Amino acid sequence: MPCSHCGGTGHNIQTCQAAGADEARTQRSDGRARRERARREVAERAQRAQRAIRENRFPNLHIYNNNPYCVSIYYCATDSTDRIYRHWIDVEEMGHMKINQDSPDTHLFFIPSSLCDFTHQQIRKSFSVDEINSLFIITDVLFGRNNVFQRPNNEIHLLREFKGNKTPIDQWKECSLKSLYLLDQLIKLGASHNDTYAVILDLVQDIPIPKHEELDRENAGVPSAFTNITNQTRINEPE
Repeated sequence: MPCSHCGGTGHNIQTCQAAGADEARTQRSDGRARRERARREVAERAQRAQRAIRENRFPNLHIYNNNPYCVSIYYCATDSTDRIYRHWIDVEEMGHMKINQDSPDTHLFFIPSSLCDFTHQQIRKSFSVDEINSLFIITDVLFGRNNVFQRPNNEIHLLREFKGNKTPIDQWKECSLKSLYLLDQLIKLGASHNDTYAVILDLVQDIPIPKHEELDRENAGVPSAFTNITNQTRINEPE
């Protein structure tokens, strides 16, 4: 075939040395680039349109953990036959995450992570439906293609007071502070003037009181700065 630029034979425009060949090659290259850009733009517009339709039908679900503790999310497909809830992800305290609702219908449980924390700090991988229903549940949500979760701004705000399991030390603090407070109250009521009780109550003043915080007394259910008690007893005077 003859050269498309000069009409000569034995070469084409890519190797043509005739005057204006370089300019012709540049124009041809620029034309190909313009057509390719136009093709990509058409494809991107179509993708954006499809994405907008999909997001309108299946908007992202935004989850905000507004609690001072970590939350674990467990999921189970609504068509599941075993009804086992499996661990999916954790949301840190005061954290945020989003879920794409263009997915199979799924039931989610939101549970304080400390309740799912087992040996060696490992989160339990799954719960049966009976097991998970026996736990402290912050909330549960059903979402998916057939159950699009609709709320203002498509947001879920997790907020529920949870004190969690007390450590052995916290349990001993509560027991000790409450017991000492009750003994002090018996003394204030005059029990130490009774010959029978005095033998024991006189020893109360010899009990050393370890350093503790106002919150320890509040958690033990005895008067503290948080209860606006102005009449203090020995239990309010740590040494």
